[in-house]
Amino acid sequence: MCASLLAQSEDGICQDVSLRIAQFCLQQDDIKTTYNDAAAVILDTLANQPAISLAQKRNLIEKSFADRLPFPMFQDWTRRSIENVVTLADSRTLKVNHFQRRFWEQTKKKNWISMSAPTSSGKSFILGQWLADYLRLSPNTTIVYLVPTRALIQQVQQDIGHLLKTEHIESVSITTLPLQSAYKSGVANVFVFTQERFHILLGERSTNLHVDLLVVDEAQKIGDDYRGVLLQQAIETTVHRNPHCRIVFASPMTENPGVLLDDAPDGVISGDIVSEDTVVNQNLLWISQVTRRPMEWDVELIFEGNLKHIGQIKLLSRPSPMSKRLPFVAFSLGSRKGGNVIYVNGAADAEKAAKQ
Repeated sequence: MCASLLAQSEDGICQDVSLRIAQFCLQQDDIKTTYNDAAAVILDTLANQPAISLAQKRNLIEKSFADRLPFPMFQDWTRRSIENVVTLADSRTLKVNHFQRRFWEQTKKKNWISMSAPTSSGKSFILGQWLADYLRLSPNTTIVYLVPTRALIQQVQQDIGHLLKTEHIESVSITTLPLQSAYKSGVANVFVFTQERFHILLGERSTNLHVDLLVVDEAQKIGDDYRGVLLQQAIETTVHRNPHCRIVFASPMTENPGVLLDDAPDGVISGDIVSEDTVVNQNLLWISQVTRRPMEWDVELIFEGNLKHIGQIKLLSRPSPMSKRLPFVAFSLGSRKGGNVIYVNGAADAEKAAKQ
């Protein structure tokens, strides 16, 4: 009952609690089927279709559970199945969560949009689907997609290419070369750049590139030192040359995404979208070595600013030198089959951690 009430809140903390209750019910072996069905309803209230699909795949929810719901609950289920969908240009429908639906609705009304949501809320997914729909409706458009690092250029290029292939959208040129000659006439052009590469293209004397849509991923980077200045200059130059250019800013959980809309030209309709929707639970753990026992480490959960001891792990090898601590702890805490992602400060550190 508590979870079903909390699931209707827009507060991220309430949604997190509701999601944890639903997951607990789904993972108990000795629980009644009705509780599993109720957990599915809670997930549906949260518009968390991926979680429902995963639970069905793992046989935690029976696929015919909707048929067993009481009539009032089935009515709500049906209503939500209609509400939480968007219609694509080719008349197909796409199941979305609350944040994704709000973004899709805003794109129909606003030319400048700044969206902020947690990392797991599906920003990249809905932005990709919207780009595909945009290209389907505008076959000769020019899009510039800005990413913060060179490492992301190839990934975004591949993701967009795969998406367009899946959506059967042809006659689209996707390039990462900041050259005027890379532009192809008669087809849609998608340029994937960092702000530095975009500056190179904008700085060419012969450049007369008409940009219809500018997407700025990780838009909070505009606050970074000199690279933030470059990003700001690239945006301003694009708007100056293309006053009717549409812009989408995407950032993770920023407090004031509306600030990015202050430079919108007069007459441009703009709006921001801020979401706390919780799609996955995240736990923050603090791992510390037991005194005088380098192979044994305490695991504590950081909850509401306090540390709660939840157990110990034992490393397979002594973590010496110091660089072995992070990869050894992650390996012991996680899975030997893989699934551990370790963040380090540079390419050399990444190679060393992977080998260790």
